[in-house]
Amino acid sequence: MRKGALTLLFLCLPFTSFAATHNFQRGGGSRELEQLLLQLKTELNNQGSELSQLKAQIENQSSYFESLRDDIDTQEKRWKKSAKTDSIQEELAKTQKLANEQSDAINTLVKKLADLQSELDKEKEQSAHIEKALDTVLDALGIKTKKNEKVYTVKSGDSLGKIAVEQKTTIKALKAANNLKSDTIVVGQKLKLP
Repeated sequence: MRKGALTLLFLCLPFTSFAATHNFQRGGGSRELEQLLLQLKTELNNQGSELSQLKAQIENQSSYFESLRDDIDTQEKRWKKSAKTDSIQEELAKTQKLANEQSDAINTLVKKLADLQSELDKEKEQSAHIEKALDTVLDALGIKTKKNEKVYTVKSGDSLGKIAVEQKTTIKALKAANNLKSDTIVVGQKLKLP
């Protein structure tokens, strides 16, 4: 309603200014009236055209602003994604750096372990040489060690005589080595071999 009243007021303004400049009198000629009406129609058409152009411009401006709003939204989304991507890339770089440090630490530990294994192997070899030399000395002195002792586990059907023959010894030697007073033995019993 306000829009229609404003439009009517807007249309009447040229008529009042025209009447004021031409001192239009009532009762004047119809020719003057026709010319006045023709001029008013022309001005009205011109103003209607201008209004249509203004409306089109406003619509164009609205479309343009809407397009700008969409562009801004799109750009904001890109910036947010870019910020997230940058953050993810920073975290990935930190993780990669940490992984590299851990890998270096593991490689260092593997190298130390290999060095320790090498030292252990050398010590075992030296220990074996020392043990062999010690066994040679003990054998030369006629000293028997527990390491040199052989043990036989009695099975079903065994007797001292059978064991003595298999182990190339005598019943008397088996009894003496195991502090046996009789020839009785039981399955599972451990006998020292002389």
